[in-house]
Amino acid sequence: LTINKRTLTVTANLKYIFKGEALPTFTSTITGWVNNDQSGVVSGPQHSLSPAYSGAAGVYTITPSILVLNAATTTKYTIVYVPGTFYVNPKGNGAKNVKPRLECIEPITNGPGGYAYVAKFYYENTNTTPVYVPIGVNNAITVVSGGYLGVQPEVFLPGISNTFNIYFNGSSLKWNVTTYNGNQKTATASNASST
Repeated sequence: LTINKRTLTVTANLKYIFKGEALPTFTSTITGWVNNDQSGVVSGPQHSLSPAYSGAAGVYTITPSILVLNAATTTKYTIVYVPGTFYVNPKGNGAKNVKPRLECIEPITNGPGGYAYVAKFYYENTNTTPVYVPIGVNNAITVVSGGYLGVQPEVFLPGISNTFNIYFNGSSLKWNVTTYNGNQKTATASNASST
């Protein structure tokens, strides 16, 4: 009888800050536990950044390592480490707003969710590094009435993006993104409606 070890996956969680802010506490999500074995963690995991963090805006890789399990638990698992991403968004001298843009509105027939219009959006990021803005208060789509179908980006790559679609009923719809322009946090919005 051969009893193989289970795989325990340690995945570094995405983190982000704006340039000049203190480093966050890096964390990982651990999956694969059985029978309440998570109680066998002695310490860790530890996390390191690559490239070495110098305070500059940019994208860094978070690498988890050294999850220490007690003797009884370590014999049951093979640990696999999965890197995550750490974004340092531009802020201060030279930082520019991410600008949401509307390319066009088109009427459609039998649209997803039964919606009659599609809004084609894109964005402009004139910074030299990506900017991460999670969906929420600083990256929001709102409509006056009815709902919508589609998801806006959270990672804004430098340059001008390809379009993405939001399906809606034609009432006023707004995509609002709040980022830094220099040291001032400001919102930029793009509006869409059937008219």
